[in-house]
Amino acid sequence: MISENLKRIREAKGMSQSELSRVSGISQSMIAQVERGTKVLTLITAKILVDALGCRVDDLLCDTDQKGA
Repeated sequence: MISENLKRIREAKGMSQSELSRVSGISQSMIAQVERGTKVLTLITAKILVDALGCRVDDLLCDTDQKGA
């Protein structure tokens, strides 16, 4: 699930929502809503976030249980 992946990746990078907001230009409120699962990412927003997090789109979008399957 994207919401869980975003939070997991952000925390693994040692970033707060505010820091990710500052680096990505996406509001902290939007990041919080995505992590809660109340807001859906557009592809453009997903790309901005993966660039800011230094990860792959697959890391954000794919179910972690299905990776490598």
